[in-house]
Amino acid sequence: MQERSLPGHNGGMTISTSGSAMKRWRDALNDWAIPPNILDQAPANPWVHPPAMFKVEPDREFDATPSTRVAFEALGDSGSVLDVGCGGGGSSMPLAAHVSAFIGVDEQAAMLVNYAEAAARLGVPVTTHEGGWPAVAAEVPPADLVVCHHVVYNVGDIAPFIRALTNHARKRVVVELPGTHPTAPFNPLWKHFWDVDRPEHPTALDFVAMLKELGLAVKNESVERAPRKPNLDSTDYIAFVRQRLCLPDSRDTEIAEFLSTMGPLTNTEIYTVWWSGTA
Repeated sequence: MQERSLPGHNGGMTISTSGSAMKRWRDALNDWAIPPNILDQAPANPWVHPPAMFKVEPDREFDATPSTRVAFEALGDSGSVLDVGCGGGGSSMPLAAHVSAFIGVDEQAAMLVNYAEAAARLGVPVTTHEGGWPAVAAEVPPADLVVCHHVVYNVGDIAPFIRALTNHARKRVVVELPGTHPTAPFNPLWKHFWDVDRPEHPTALDFVAMLKELGLAVKNESVERAPRKPNLDSTDYIAFVRQRLCLPDSRDTEIAEFLSTMGPLTNTEIYTVWWSGTA
């Protein structure tokens, strides 16, 4: 395997740029690409997330999770938190009691508005940066803790992404991801509406193997979580599923009927993966 030294804080980290686990990860994510004949006729971008789904409501009670536990361990009495792919703040707002400042990064401006509002309600100073990671990493200051929840399955070119997370954390990086691809629960719908068989990989364990191949001393823990209902009303949720499936709104009744035969489209096995930062 080739190796190269990547610049960063305190000299950066040496990270492999090729390898079997990394190649498996990249190839497996490529298999999740929507077939061109379906994507070309999609009425809307199937990968855009509705901000309302990720908004942290003022009265929300946060669950105690392995991710929050290992984050609190790193923060101690107080510290700053960088949330990459922050959405509305569901990943970092549970830590607010021990946070001196939030930094949010997201590609969608509407997500950042919701994130800043949630932080303001909790009385924590916040700054936000719009853009993809690691493209905007040079604009973002380091923090004591870096969290990145439910994002990595979107990243095929993973080495620069992980490097930037690691080099922005003074103490620890905490990544949360489902055991299987986040859209895997949609697989029966893809089969029903398009007769398309979706992949089974990569998995969270593939992610862990890849991090180890990159030379990181990672720890991981998994937990079973009860299925969660979406933070959308039924009409908006059907619209979300329709968009994911590249279907027109004329199929809404059929989508609703099929959904009535299924449970929530959510993963129940959740992994927490963490390692030390180098900032």
